[in-house]
Amino acid sequence: MRVLFLDFDGCVHPAGLLERQSDDAVMRTLGAFEYTVPVDLFVWVPLLIEMLEPYPDVFIVVHSTWREVYAAAEIGDMLGDLGRRYLGVTPLGPKWSSITTWLSQNTATSWRILDDAPREYPDPPPLELIVCHPLAGLSAPEVQAQLNEWLETS
Repeated sequence: MRVLFLDFDGCVHPAGLLERQSDDAVMRTLGAFEYTVPVDLFVWVPLLIEMLEPYPDVFIVVHSTWREVYAAAEIGDMLGDLGRRYLGVTPLGPKWSSITTWLSQNTATSWRILDDAPREYPDPPPLELIVCHPLAGLSAPEVQAQLNEWLETS
């Protein structure tokens, strides 16, 4: 079993400070600029579903800070069709220690971490970490290339 540890903000949708959310737009503040962008939460989940489709042995464990606010079942529901691969969330606590705790209690033959916050990991970072740009997430070609390399070679 291979495991992809998944962060939400900055990975499956752009990160930013949510000022307010309406039906079709999210107010975001970036530096001194405030602007309205049509953004769907989880906008890049369909891309991840497509990338994982040929690999039924890859499962998802969420390490996003959303696990501090939402129940594990709610998070699974948020993932839509990706939910069939969802194993649950890491224990509460800092991301890196929660991932290592999960790994010590479960079996994974191979694993990767998608996150946009490398500062939350040791220096040097673990080789399994794939760093996303907070505004591009999974839509970035370099992130897709790193994920595909793992998917195809593990």
